[in-house]
Amino acid sequence: MPQLEVRPASEGDVERLAEVLARALRHDPFNCHLVPDEARRARRLSEGFAEQLRRVFLPRGTVLTTPDRAGAALWLGPGAQRLSLGEQLRLVPGMARLAGVRHLGAVMRTIAELDRRVPREPHWHLSLLGVSPERQGSGIGSALLRPILERCDREVTPAYLETANPANLRLYERHGFAVRERLDLRDGPRVWTMLRIPGR
Repeated sequence: MPQLEVRPASEGDVERLAEVLARALRHDPFNCHLVPDEARRARRLSEGFAEQLRRVFLPRGTVLTTPDRAGAALWLGPGAQRLSLGEQLRLVPGMARLAGVRHLGAVMRTIAELDRRVPREPHWHLSLLGVSPERQGSGIGSALLRPILERCDREVTPAYLETANPANLRLYERHGFAVRERLDLRDGPRVWTMLRIPGR
């Protein structure tokens, strides 16, 4: 079976990829925790992903997609994961629009709790992976992972991710990730952190 083509995303892909990610991840346990109100999540998730793409991942990360934009993988490489205070503050209004002002404190605590678990050594961080629901199971997720994981092997660099969806564990394990920690977040879902040692 031929490998699916993967290419870097650009600014012109943002709206389409934000919509794809929103549909793919609308019922993800972590997003359900961040935005408990389902109607609000349906309305706001795409806007939230678009802001993350524009403010974080396109300027300082790597965003991979397919020519038909059926999915996206959002990565931050070594040295790109720590946002400055100014960059963090610029994201707060969008987070408030997404989660709601009353829920914002809980969201920030959850993000801080996960940030404390991130490896300190240089690594590639898979922040988001989503595939259009109608295309899931067709190899797109694996294709989107492959370029950075191959780079990790060449450069002898670990890869790291978090997932709150136990159905994702098998996919990531097939690509060499192993569970590092299982966390029951305060007032939140269970989250698995996973680490991939290069060459696995």
